[in-house]
Amino acid sequence: MYSYKSVSEQLIQGIQFLLHSFDIVPDYHRPRAADPTTETHQLRISSDRHVERLKQLLVQADRRQIAGGLAASTPDPQPPGRSLRTELTSVRIRDIDQNEATTDVYSLEVADNHSFVTTDGLVVHNCFPKDTDALRAAARAKGYEPGMLDAVVDVNDQQPERLLTMLDRHVDVADRRVAVLGLAFKPGTDDIRGSRAAPVIEGLAERDAHVAAYDPTPASETMAERYSDVEYTDSAAVALEDAAGAVVVTDWPEFADLDSEFDAMAKPVVVDGRRIIEPQEDITYEGLTW
Repeated sequence: MYSYKSVSEQLIQGIQFLLHSFDIVPDYHRPRAADPTTETHQLRISSDRHVERLKQLLVQADRRQIAGGLAASTPDPQPPGRSLRTELTSVRIRDIDQNEATTDVYSLEVADNHSFVTTDGLVVHNCFPKDTDALRAAARAKGYEPGMLDAVVDVNDQQPERLLTMLDRHVDVADRRVAVLGLAFKPGTDDIRGSRAAPVIEGLAERDAHVAAYDPTPASETMAERYSDVEYTDSAAVALEDAAGAVVVTDWPEFADLDSEFDAMAKPVVVDGRRIIEPQEDITYEGLTW
């Protein structure tokens, strides 16, 4: 087992992010510190597979030490109360605490299996809301109350309003043009089922904003059947012209290439729901990942 402690949560999260980028998922703990006024953060790497991957981050001498330790180690044990299945370990959830916090989070897509490892090691994946709803219904049919899934749905439902609240902090959108970039629920499709663009457009309408929306697929045509008052443009550049703000809803690759297009905005305020836009000095940037 390899572990690292620090009183700096920012440092620990940075190390955690680095480890995740190498497909290493450490355990995160908050051990009791000698000084009760100081909070300590600890990362532990105990799986042989993950320790093996750790070698590529270390100098040659440390690599040899790890190799020797792995050669002498026993196979990864199956901890009590856990079911080990290849690379995944399932753990029975006995209790759930919900805490509100204002903080930055990150999400990292793993290329091989397209899952996401987020802050503090939470593993998630893209899916339709109906899939989660079906799982909740199946759980209740078996007499189990899926509190964790309910909490996940509640958080997801709050994200569009959080995005708009971020926009509100920088600009009053009443009677102003706001660009909505992306209408499909994910890139590579024109499907708008479960798209976060719908509640975003509705929230902007409640704020009396003039919405100019763009999606590189026929999703615009489908969305126009529901929201006829929206201006649907042929490009992101046109949507951004004279806009007092812009929100990114779908992480289409072409949005990552936007640069000088922001110069045409009346007020360059960008709230990025997918963290695909590179922050620039001449734009006010806020990021939110749902």
